[in-house]
Amino acid sequence: MPAFVAPLVAPAVDLTVLGLLVGTRHLALSGASEEVLRPARRLLLAACMVTLC
Repeated sequence: MPAFVAPLVAPAVDLTVLGLLVGTRHLALSGASEEVLRPARRLLLAACMVTLC
């Protein structure tokens, strides 16, 4: 990724991770099934990998 693009992408990815963490926690506490949580957890994993890259 070019150096001038990274500051533009990083905040969006960070907000995505934060939103997914809060959302999956809320769903888990509300009693959502594993089938509902699985896609959100996969997206969270992908967003975390992008953050690390």
